[in-house]
Amino acid sequence: MATPFTVFRKNTGLMMAILCALLMFSFVLADPLAQYAAGGRDGAGPDRSLEVVATWDGGRVTERQLSELVMHRRILALFQQRVLQIGYQSALAAGVQDPRLTIRPLDLPESNEQGVERDVVQTKVFAERAAEAGMVVSNEMIVDYLRALGFSRVSNQQMREILSGMNSRSGRKATIEFVFDLLREAMLARNYTASHQYQFETVLPEQRWTDWLKVNNRVAVEAAGLKASDFVDQVDEPSDSELAAYFEEYRERVPQPDFLREYGVELPSPTPAFCTPKRVTLQYVKADFNQFADRVSDGITDAQIAAYYEENKESFVRADLGLFGEAGLLDDTDDAPSDATAEQEPGADEETVDDEIASEEEPATDSATEQAPEEEQATEPQTTEPQSDTEGDTADSELQEAAEQSDTPETEQSGAVRRRSPFRLVAAQLEDDAAPSADSPAGSDGDSAGDNNATDESDTDEDEAGSESASEEQEEASNSYQSLDEVRDEIRRRLAEELAMQRMAEVISELYNKLDTSYNEYFSAQLDAEDDGVEKPEPPAELADLTAVAKEHGLIYETTTPLSVQELRETEVGRSGDADQSASQPTPLWLVMMHPEFNKDIFEPVSTYDLAGNRYLVMKIEETERSVPELEDVRDEVVRAWKLDKAADLALAKAEELAKEAQDSGKPLANFFADSAEAPAGVEVVDTDPFSFLTFGNVSQTTGEATLRLSTPEPLVAAGPDLLEKVFDLGEGEIGAALNHDHSIAYVLRVSQRMEPLEQMRSSFLVEGDRWFGLPATIRSRYREARIALLTDLLENSGLEWNRDPDTFDEG
Repeated sequence: MATPFTVFRKNTGLMMAILCALLMFSFVLADPLAQYAAGGRDGAGPDRSLEVVATWDGGRVTERQLSELVMHRRILALFQQRVLQIGYQSALAAGVQDPRLTIRPLDLPESNEQGVERDVVQTKVFAERAAEAGMVVSNEMIVDYLRALGFSRVSNQQMREILSGMNSRSGRKATIEFVFDLLREAMLARNYTASHQYQFETVLPEQRWTDWLKVNNRVAVEAAGLKASDFVDQVDEPSDSELAAYFEEYRERVPQPDFLREYGVELPSPTPAFCTPKRVTLQYVKADFNQFADRVSDGITDAQIAAYYEENKESFVRADLGLFGEAGLLDDTDDAPSDATAEQEPGADEETVDDEIASEEEPATDSATEQAPEEEQATEPQTTEPQSDTEGDTADSELQEAAEQSDTPETEQSGAVRRRSPFRLVAAQLEDDAAPSADSPAGSDGDSAGDNNATDESDTDEDEAGSESASEEQEEASNSYQSLDEVRDEIRRRLAEELAMQRMAEVISELYNKLDTSYNEYFSAQLDAEDDGVEKPEPPAELADLTAVAKEHGLIYETTTPLSVQELRETEVGRSGDADQSASQPTPLWLVMMHPEFNKDIFEPVSTYDLAGNRYLVMKIEETERSVPELEDVRDEVVRAWKLDKAADLALAKAEELAKEAQDSGKPLANFFADSAEAPAGVEVVDTDPFSFLTFGNVSQTTGEATLRLSTPEPLVAAGPDLLEKVFDLGEGEIGAALNHDHSIAYVLRVSQRMEPLEQMRSSFLVEGDRWFGLPATIRSRYREARIALLTDLLENSGLEWNRDPDTFDEG
């Protein structure tokens, strides 16, 4: 009997050809066509993921491919971090002191601020060039790298367990083979660049001097700002052709600040932007950390406080105020001596100090006996007979040696607390041995009795000294800790904060699970309605408005106005981080809500937290997409931007003119602007505190070293690198002018104070130039500059061209 399989067997060649054609169509064309047909979200138009972002000799990458490369980079970075953490912890657990890596981990930027888009494309280009040059990274090299990265303590099974929890956003599992391919590409790219950059390892002495000056040359500035907006009226109207060309140049740019990565700062941009940014409206509930801590504080019992005190006593060590003198740390009376003290003779203080030193250096004199406690004096035998020469010499030599030893650093004591000399008892013992009581009978019996009495009294003294020493040690130990009553409120707050964090996590987690379930049901109902061709259902009440759930759980409810990405970044909730534990570092909410990679839908809940300990549950309730306007729709805005651009040039020209006049006058700027009839009305002259070109920023989590960033001297507004370079180029008595970074203000600048002369700084550099605390940061900066120059040259040779600016965060 004929079956469908019989037909297939008779026409195997034809059927296989058809099947292969269908598979090719499916893999190559079906997905792009489906995306084009579906359009953007809500059918707004073709998906921009097919647009080519960058091209180079022999390759290209689309928006979608770039998004996948970024996703792969984050997977690799997380995997590398987990292997490093597990290996480090295992080494510590095995008793290894201060584990050190034997290899340098791959530098893997993960965010737009770190330049992830630019880096993943460069990695791909350089890996291709490395392969063309015959470079190879074998599996054995990758295994050796991973073994060293994990301090030789992370097994293959542990690596598989790490990967098992790292799904890509497409739902695919990350495998060992997949990670090996990512590592191979990254290592090839690094080896390729490393083969070219050996010549940049050296920093010349002149470069070190320049870098040292950027951090240590500090000046104070007198500045007068001329606002560009005050010169707009002097600018003529643009022609239609000028306006059209100006609009066309910036029509697709979204308003955003400039990220000066080489200087580690973000400043307002002078570049116009006419594109309407994507905006979202959020609603959220907030678990306020302080409110939760206050609520649970009353429930903390005295027994809990006492138990915490005993378990954590070492954290309540009493500060040794003797280090700061008897007056204490904050008492500044010593800095302001009284008139009577000031009128003392110059040698008075020296005599007092000499007397104190002498009293400490002469424990063998009669004063030592006079300073002994009354109970000791009562038990010490009195004598009227002189010591024998031998005994006196012995005592003097021993006590002199003791006095000399007391001058050594090991036995020096603070003047505020004087310890009893142990040699006082030695002196008393020697006197007892040399001078028996006058009432004792002569002869051997008397001598024996005297010896016995001396021995008994010596034993008594030693017992008393031992018991007194023990009691002193016990009292000192008890006084070294703050009492429970002193720290009771602090402990109550600590316990309340710990309990508050636990309660907040429980509340937010429970609420998130509830709302996420409701969202999934609502989303499924929407898909069903779309498939059935019926009207989509309304969102459930608990998603549409979080007021009720906020009230039920004692949370704060808030909604926002429609916010762009820059506006959201400035909000408290926008700066909070995604609580997803699978990420190597928290992703800020503004990125989660705005970036297409995360693809958060309306009413989809997101859990976040901030550095203050507050927790949030956030969802979008409205969203408007990025749009490019027509000139007629934003004509007034374009004219205003064009005029401000021209007005900045006028403001700078006026500032330069005033700077020359002020320099010729020889007056400080404050006096010049007060007297000048040419100066614009209302110009304010301000003074800055001393600042340097570069200052220290955050401490690196990987190296533990301080990073350098551009100084932002206040009250100057957006003082960028060009303005600061102008300041530090000014000579003695010279006055200059410069625009701030966003060209909103032209400043007239005068250095009012130099903290150190150049010759003194040069002498300081010769002493500390090879070991000062900022040297590692400046060397890294030089290395980074050289590496960027090298990469730029290599990429130009590879023909890399971007069709849009990378890492600018395209909201569309």
